[in-house]
Amino acid sequence: MEPVGRNTFRAGGTATIDLALSKTFALKERYRLAWKIESFNTANRANLGVPARILKGPRSDRLFRTITPNRTLRIEATFAF
Repeated sequence: MEPVGRNTFRAGGTATIDLALSKTFALKERYRLAWKIESFNTANRANLGVPARILKGPRSDRLFRTITPNRTLRIEATFAF
């Protein structure tokens, strides 16, 4: 099994959407409550990697991995006094 030449396969474009929402509430004069929600890869799009370079292998017709992680959500709350 020999690998194919350089730049034989090209991957498609990469697209991700990241969002963040935040809000701060004033509680009396000295206290503040802040929250934040962040979403990474919001559309949950699978950005596929380049196929294997060895064409005679048992799984040569498959893409082996994605190059971006799945959708991730992060929630944060902060209380300041």
